[in-house]
Amino acid sequence: MGYSVVSVVAVLLAQAGFSVSYGLWNFDVAGAVFFSLLVSVIPAFILSYRFVWPSSVVQSNLSKVALKFFLVAIAGSLVSLVVVWASIRLGSLVTQKRAVLTGIGNVASLGATVVIWFMRYFVLDKYVFRRNV
Repeated sequence: MGYSVVSVVAVLLAQAGFSVSYGLWNFDVAGAVFFSLLVSVIPAFILSYRFVWPSSVVQSNLSKVALKFFLVAIAGSLVSLVVVWASIRLGSLVTQKRAVLTGIGNVASLGATVVIWFMRYFVLDKYVFRRNV
C-alpha cells in the first residue's frame, strides 16, 4: 500500500468529516476543517507508519514521529482552511444553500489537498519518517 492509497483513504475520511460537520451539523468552516482533520489524521498516521514507511521508525521514537506527523497535518489543514473559507465566502455571494456551499467547500478542500500533496510527501519522507530518527 503506497502513499497514494493512504492519501485517498485520508482524503475520503476528511471529506466525509467536512461534509457531515459543515453540511449536517452546521459547524463553521474552521470547526468543520478541524473536525475533518480529527477524523482523518489518526488513520492516516497508522496507515503511513505501517504501509508506507514501515521500517523507518524505531519504536522508541514513535511518539516523536507521531507529533511531527500531526504538525505536518495541522499545517496542511491551515492551508486548506484558508482555501475552503475563501471559496465558501465567494460561494455565499451567489447562494446561501448549505448543501451547495458544502459542495463548494469539498471541491476547494480537494483542490488544496492536491496542491499540498507533493509537498507533504516530501516533508514526511525527508523529515518525519526518515531513517534513524
